[in-house]
Amino acid sequence: MKRKLNQAGFTLIELLAVITIMGILMMVAIPSVSRVIENSRRDTFMNTAKSYLNQVRNEVLADNIACGGTDASALGEGTYYFPISTGSEFGGGTYKQQTIDLMEKGGKSAWGNGDVYGYIVWKKTSSGSQMKTSYYAALWDKNNHGLLNVQTGGYNSSNIYGAVAEDSITRSKVSPKLASKPGSVTVSSGMTLCTLK
Repeated sequence: MKRKLNQAGFTLIELLAVITIMGILMMVAIPSVSRVIENSRRDTFMNTAKSYLNQVRNEVLADNIACGGTDASALGEGTYYFPISTGSEFGGGTYKQQTIDLMEKGGKSAWGNGDVYGYIVWKKTSSGSQMKTSYYAALWDKNNHGLLNVQTGGYNSSNIYGAVAEDSITRSKVSPKLASKPGSVTVSSGMTLCTLK
């Protein structure tokens, strides 16, 4: 009687071929998936910044914000800063409560759901008899991710502390690693801070 060979399994060559093909597919897939995840995080951070910006605009228009003791509706030309902080590292918790009051939960960072810090800035300029208002955002998290225009030469009042103009807030402006960590931007004499009334 003849013995049958085991025909139910795979040969070593077949297994090596499958493992090689899977390795090649993984080499192609992992960078693509990583890129999709990173773009998704950038989009989420961008939308968080836009949400803060739109909420501050709504509060300014509803006259629910005061800057330097003056109601938003009575403000003249100038640059005004609304501090954003979902943690206690920036402003010692003072800004955290007003950020929660601004947006019930407050938007968190797309990288690890970390706390977000920064400013929503609006600049009022007169053009003839019309007053024009422009909005900007500068937000980052404690792990150095964020929306900050660091190419403007540092943080000073002439470049609105690195804030990005509303119409320029795009995925490409959100950095997964800022070139220089803003840390805790301190309040300088040139800043007019605003609070909810």
